Amino acid sequence: LDWPNYLRLVEALARECAPLSHKGTPRSDKDVAMAVQRYLMFAILACVPDRQRTLRELELNRTLFCEEYEEALDTPSSSALSDEDEEGELFGTIRDNMRWVRRRRWVVRHNPEDYKTGGAYGARPALVL
Repeated sequence: LDWPNYLRLVEALARECAPLSHKGTPRSDKDVAMAVQRYLMFAILACVPDRQRTLRELELNRTLFCEEYEEALDTPSSSALSDEDEEGELFGTIRDNMRWVRRRRWVVRHNPEDYKTGGAYGARPALVL
């Protein structure tokens, strides 16, 4: 399995974490939990953690977190307006059809006490899975 195919597999596993089936029917909590577990196993390896200890000491809500965030999606429409300057050149696009979608992502966060040189460097940047 080459790297691009592995990353596509991780994306497919992420989609399997949805609470609804492809038919729109609710999936059982157990099925969703097992899908999330399977996704995390592959996603953690896809992000190439920096140290073995990062994998060994993952703990839910201490170093491994599920974050919610909002993402703006631009839904193009034929009514989108373009502004032009006095020379007739396009300088911006006004769209009133943006929508916000709530998303989730898994991240690994290390506080200073979670790694050997944490006292000198402080908290590490989040590793997004």
